[in-house]
Amino acid sequence: MRRKILLLALVAGLAPVAVAQVPVVNSIDPTEARAGTVIAATGVNLDSAKVAEVYLTDGVNDIKVNVLEQKPESLKFKIPNDAKAGSYNVMLATKQKPPIMLVQPVKLMVQYTEKE
Repeated sequence: MRRKILLLALVAGLAPVAVAQVPVVNSIDPTEARAGTVIAATGVNLDSAKVAEVYLTDGVNDIKVNVLEQKPESLKFKIPNDAKAGSYNVMLATKQKPPIMLVQPVKLMVQYTEKE
C-alpha cells in the first residue's frame, strides 16, 4: 500500500512538470495572409529543443512550413508559395521520438492568390 501511495505522489508531482513542457501557440500575426507571407507566432516552449517542425493543417492536408526564427516564446515561419487558399490550424511536431503532432488553437486564413 505504501508503494502505491508513493508512486501516486511521485506521478502527481511530475504531472505539472510534463504539462509545462508542452509547446503551445497562443496567437499568430497576421491571421489572414497570402502565400509567401511571414507569420509571427507567440506562445510557450516553442524553441528548437522542443519543436522539430511546424505545419499548417486543414484537418486533411498538412503543409510543412519553413521556420525562419525560433525562440522559447516565439517563432516565425513563411507560408509556402504553393499553399492553397483556405483555413488552417498551426500544427507543431515535437522533438521527442516518435514526434507528437500538436494541433494548435489558432487559425490562419490563407487568401487566394492569382497563381491558384
